[in-house]
Amino acid sequence: MTLRRVAARSALPEDQGTVALVGERQVALFRAGEQVYAYPNVCLHKGGPVGEGLVIDGIVTCPWHGRQYDITTGACLNDPELGSLESVPVAVDGDDILLDVHP
Repeated sequence: MTLRRVAARSALPEDQGTVALVGERQVALFRAGEQVYAYPNVCLHKGGPVGEGLVIDGIVTCPWHGRQYDITTGACLNDPELGSLESVPVAVDGDDILLDVHP
């Protein structure tokens, strides 16, 4: 595993996602309190950029077709048949958010 710093935890707002390029893939980052969650930046419905969606009360809404995901679990709330976004392991070292650069 090769970890790379992708962002500062303190720079992640709690009311929006942040998209980071990790190797050749885009990863959506979300912060809830001191916890950071990461998922592929691909909505399970039609591939929209979930990390660019509006976050309200811990729920991100994909900007393309309105699918909603719990940022702490990745579960699709308004279309449960889609399942959940696959979690990307996150390491936090001080204020640094580290992700594996290889899938």
